[in-house]
Amino acid sequence: MALNGMMLHCGGKNVTLAELEALPKPERVGPRHRPEPHHRFVGMFMDCLGDVGLNLDSLDLGLAGDKGERLFFTATVTPTAVSRLHNKLVGQGQAFQIVGRKGNAGQVALKMFAGLVTFVCDNMMISGDSLLVHKRQTLNLCMEEELMAALMLYTEQAGSMVAARQAAGALPLDDQEAKALILDLITEKVIPGRLAHEIVANYFSPTDAMTDCHPRSFGGLFESCTRAYRPLSAERKLKATQETTSRLVYAPSERELIVAGPVEVYRPAPALILN
Repeated sequence: MALNGMMLHCGGKNVTLAELEALPKPERVGPRHRPEPHHRFVGMFMDCLGDVGLNLDSLDLGLAGDKGERLFFTATVTPTAVSRLHNKLVGQGQAFQIVGRKGNAGQVALKMFAGLVTFVCDNMMISGDSLLVHKRQTLNLCMEEELMAALMLYTEQAGSMVAARQAAGALPLDDQEAKALILDLITEKVIPGRLAHEIVANYFSPTDAMTDCHPRSFGGLFESCTRAYRPLSAERKLKATQETTSRLVYAPSERELIVAGPVEVYRPAPALILN
């Protein structure tokens, strides 16, 4: 079972919150171990989202283990009007994901990531743009405090991600440098070479409907690349998107450049009518 916006089954079981409530109370496996029942954890998580100003748009839950001792989840969230992110994201339709895993048998720590690109699977693989929590369930752990602190940190980091995306979108990109960046992605094996033609076509000859690829900017090239990554496997897409984000979003957004005018936008030439 992998959770990455869509559900891909490979050994785990998708469940509802009601099914989590029906699970037996988890047993302690040592003097310092204090496992939190899965349904109580999910309830706390949902309450904390509202407290920090985040709407829960969707929540996928999965279980693994003979007694359902391992929980996996992915949540899609958007900011409410009271969130510090609201002013940055209003009108953009921007959503984020928070993914996590939690084990009640003592071997698996609570681990949560957040970001625009996330992945969690019952083979213990979990990843995202920002690590929020990595704690074992012990007597000294206050779960609610950890969740609140993690989600408040998330809103700060998400704001930085949005700012970086906006900065990259407004930073003009010379055609020669764009070609060099695409070549680097291929030669350094960030992405398969077979995607080069599609990325070039997306960026240099986008259709009218591909408005996200129109700006001649780092942001436009980023969107052109991620469009081409869609057919890749979940794991390969995750790694490619993370590395591309680092090169085309975060690194360019840190450049101290003065943009004299607006970013050039691709506009297809009008068709010639020959009589």
